[in-house]
Amino acid sequence: MIRKLLVGSVLAMAALAACVEPPSLYVIAPAGVVKGMVLYSGPMPCTESGHIVGNANLLLFDTRLLPPPDGLGTRSSRLGVVQGEVLFHDLLSTIYFDPTGAKYCPPAGVPNVTVSSAFELGPVDPSVYQLRAFYDYDGDFHPSFRFSNLPTLGDVAGGAISNATAALAGAKPVYSQLTIGEPTQADVDADAELKKRCATWTLPDGTRYCVKPEGQVLENVSVALALPLPTQRPFFHVAQVQPPTATPDGAKPAPVENPGKVSLAADFHVANASPLVVQEFTYSMRITAGVKTDEKASAEAKPFSLSLNKPGVLLTQSYDSNRDGVIDAKDTIIGSSLARALWPLISFAKLDVRDVYRRTTQDKPRLIASAVTAYNIDPTLDGRLTSLIGRNVATPEPRSSITAVIRPTIICIPDAADPRGPTTVVTPYETDQVGQPIVGEFDKTIDDVAVQLGRVRDGVRVLYACLPPGSFSVNLIYPLTGQAWTLPNESGICLAGEALGGDGKTCGQRPKLASQGTFFEIAPAADASYCAARKEALAKQSDGAGSPYATAADRYRATCLNADEQGRFDAGTLWSQ
Repeated sequence: MIRKLLVGSVLAMAALAACVEPPSLYVIAPAGVVKGMVLYSGPMPCTESGHIVGNANLLLFDTRLLPPPDGLGTRSSRLGVVQGEVLFHDLLSTIYFDPTGAKYCPPAGVPNVTVSSAFELGPVDPSVYQLRAFYDYDGDFHPSFRFSNLPTLGDVAGGAISNATAALAGAKPVYSQLTIGEPTQADVDADAELKKRCATWTLPDGTRYCVKPEGQVLENVSVALALPLPTQRPFFHVAQVQPPTATPDGAKPAPVENPGKVSLAADFHVANASPLVVQEFTYSMRITAGVKTDEKASAEAKPFSLSLNKPGVLLTQSYDSNRDGVIDAKDTIIGSSLARALWPLISFAKLDVRDVYRRTTQDKPRLIASAVTAYNIDPTLDGRLTSLIGRNVATPEPRSSITAVIRPTIICIPDAADPRGPTTVVTPYETDQVGQPIVGEFDKTIDDVAVQLGRVRDGVRVLYACLPPGSFSVNLIYPLTGQAWTLPNESGICLAGEALGGDGKTCGQRPKLASQGTFFEIAPAADASYCAARKEALAKQSDGAGSPYATAADRYRATCLNADEQGRFDAGTLWSQ
């Protein structure tokens, strides 16, 4: 059953920021339009206040920027909507509307229906795309807010799929490749005749496309919506952070309950990186389903309307980390041959410093960190990394809490749309405090980063340097459905025009859910002089043959830092308090 959700895989992450940049006011280059039919086969819609509840949402993704875990995209290239009234127009006379305007949903047992409607998306820039879609059955989708920007339980998933019949029977879907423009190697500017009938676009990865001056219409694209999602978004909060429990003086630091932020020093040094004991020397998070108990009523009420009781737990299962279509012993966590990979995936994405509300992912460079999902043998026990050795979780298992072990590592990608571009893996030290390598399986680490992030292996480098500082979102992702939940989100932060209440529990007229405001932070270094020394060492280190950077320090500066941080890097103040 869960495997069928692959039809809806990752379509959800598109909605994280469905808005796109407006076209130039002065130059309108020829582009494309995608047209076709949406075919819905599913339950009768709900109704409320004389209207059909929900819409069919069409999300067009550039294949270079597919949403996680398939890619590194943070938004769809285009968002299209077919309104419920339009999609179900031919059935309006048979659909029940409560005369009082109350919300009505058909009871179980009412036969499914099949309806269709035309759609059109444009303008679409030249590239290769996938079209993923879902019907917002409960009407709670809004792309502008993180707490409402993805499909939820019962939404009907699908897309433009070339193997729709097999996918409905449980096969992994194959999304159709929709090409706007024609790839070309020709130098159009040097050929006057060709220039008359071809306008060229050059993408960041160097690919060039020819588009006719009148543009292109890609017609007869079929979008099927047929699989109701049986899982809810993974609502969660960080209930506890456990600092390293193995300390030089033998004292065991107390865990921090319900932290507002989770901090890791830029120069954090793992005392012992042995796989059997490393968890005692790193930070762990206890991630618990839903919100804090005293926030539950507010979270379930408007304006948030979170369905926390459906199912009210987090699901975990073995994960196809090497992307070969089979879950087996080769599916391990990054850099390990023994520890099996589990979902939900737990990642951190650097936030754009220009967004004071911490809602916007930094685009260039893209910085990503991660935590390892440990296995809780018993739901009441803390998860252990050692339990991942030889562990196969064949079907989704419910857990009220999961344990996430934070890696002291950042991956820097200057341009997520260019898979052939550089990828920099940064960790502060080459060895732990007893002389063991921090990156124990070096070649496998490089391979795993390239495969899991869709990057070209030759462009991946490991640098030993202090971590780039900044604030990061915390993300939980279900790979099979693409459903996710992100902290911080609007339910836990006050936006412009919303005054924080005197008790800190309201934003203007609505509740503030403190548990939903938590973020991850790479904090200033405990010893900035160490970071300065590493910077000087990288400046003397070649970045290798064929690299676009003269030194490893140049790579770090260009791939990991934004313009402001580059200035602080040059001035030697990047890691200072």
